[in-house]
Amino acid sequence: MNLIEERIRAAAQAAANTVTPDSVPSLELPVARTRRLGRRRWNGRSPGATWTRWAAWLAPLAAALAVSGILIAVVTLSPAAYQGEPAYGPTGRPAPSTPQGYVTSGQVPRFYVQVAVHGAAGKNPAEAVVHATATGAVLAVVPPLAGHTVNRVTAAADGRTFVLEEEPWTAAGRAGTARSALAILNLTDSGRVLGTGALQYTAAGDASLLALALSADGTRLAFASQPATSRNEPTLTNVTVLKLAGGASRTWSATGDLLGAMSWTADGKKLAFNWQSGQSLSARLLDLTSPGGSLLGHSRVSTTFSHEATVGGTRVSCAPGSLITPDGTTVVCAAQVHPGPNVRNTADGSGFAEFSAASGKLIRILGQAKAGARGRTAMDVLWSDLSGRVLIGAVRQAGRIRVGVISGNTVTLLPVTVNPAAPDLGSW
Repeated sequence: MNLIEERIRAAAQAAANTVTPDSVPSLELPVARTRRLGRRRWNGRSPGATWTRWAAWLAPLAAALAVSGILIAVVTLSPAAYQGEPAYGPTGRPAPSTPQGYVTSGQVPRFYVQVAVHGAAGKNPAEAVVHATATGAVLAVVPPLAGHTVNRVTAAADGRTFVLEEEPWTAAGRAGTARSALAILNLTDSGRVLGTGALQYTAAGDASLLALALSADGTRLAFASQPATSRNEPTLTNVTVLKLAGGASRTWSATGDLLGAMSWTADGKKLAFNWQSGQSLSARLLDLTSPGGSLLGHSRVSTTFSHEATVGGTRVSCAPGSLITPDGTTVVCAAQVHPGPNVRNTADGSGFAEFSAASGKLIRILGQAKAGARGRTAMDVLWSDLSGRVLIGAVRQAGRIRVGVISGNTVTLLPVTVNPAAPDLGSW
């Protein structure tokens, strides 16, 4: 599908989101934190609400990747919405059935970058490794800046521009809370390293970074940080947007916690993030045309998440780590599907749930599967095409954590290896 066709589809979907379907009840908003797999990470503070139910469901993943989770959204889902749909391919053609097919058709990026450690965990600094999406082949290994270890990676929409966040590294290992460094990584059309270089930036109080996201055009970087505070002081979170050329920046601040990763709309005008203040947890959209200042004053709630539902019926429970699609119309999360009103029951299945960014209403579920020993469990969403019809996500299948392309009700597994020594699933 070409860009014009994708935009037409996205516009049609946005228009459809303004109509309230009788079959899809509205999002429940009763009153009411986790480390993202790979590129999204916790800041180490205790969550404001229990994560027992998600910890139980994600236990196999936690054992493999040392990641903990909490339940962050529960919405009522009508039977009509919980239906699969055909895999999504270029117009006039069936959907690809192989990783190579998705790459050749231009539906997913050709390259991804993964954090990798050679040797024993904790004994050596991590590197950035460039892979081919179709084959998993290693195309380049990028060492960290001197005296550092690679911690996170974020990618631009061109699939060839990446930014690495690197923490100081000593002979004793990772320095932890010391100030991070940023490095840009550019690839050629064939996946070779065109160049790397350090980026200059400032973070309030020399704080470590909580999350970062590169804009679609690769010209700006958003990062979240928290200056050190005493136990009794409220948590102050800063979100800074840095122009890579010239270093100009703006910062927005608020008391509360930014959870997981951030994601940009393609036009560069909005930045999505998950926010917790007390018991309130929501997905918010920051207006990047604003001059900086109040993080909450210059952002709006897109979707409010709750820990409990108050009405009967089938429910969808979002895992941490939602993202906004580049067209700005849809919020996507990995989700459990519950068969009844008791969210403590074993999930009936799982998939990748998509909600209207404007109304919070459920649009569809991709990659759905029934629960069971041989079933497939949605774990995390890592990348989305323009309108959210094709995703890259993490699933647990046959006892292993795998990464695949999600289209319609089909998951096409990618040759991505997850190394427990550096549990990064890849950045596209």
